[in-house]
Amino acid sequence: MLAILSEVLQQIQDEYGAAPALDLGMQLMGNFATVSSIILSNLNGEEVALAVHMRLRDVPQQDQERELPKIMAETYSSIGRDSLGARPQKPKFQGRINKDNTKQQPEGNKKCWEKK
Repeated sequence: MLAILSEVLQQIQDEYGAAPALDLGMQLMGNFATVSSIILSNLNGEEVALAVHMRLRDVPQQDQERELPKIMAETYSSIGRDSLGARPQKPKFQGRINKDNTKQQPEGNKKCWEKK
């Protein structure tokens, strides 16, 4: 039953967005935590959905809808993702850029008293 609901909500979400999918899921199931976790899993993968769902269980049912954005933001930051679900990337160039816009690579592990 949950797999069928997840598939239907995924199709609605793809065509109309997450809000109509959440509304329909709430009408069918009435449990905000379960429906929001299904929609989150469709959006961002099982890892984030499970973390948000586990945190929503501790929130009283009448406060879940109000607390969801805050819990999602905290979950993204604790997992190390930005708001789009992508992992932050390290900068590729670690040197410095000279005044004439040429890149200068770092000198390596030379000590300050060694000649360059």
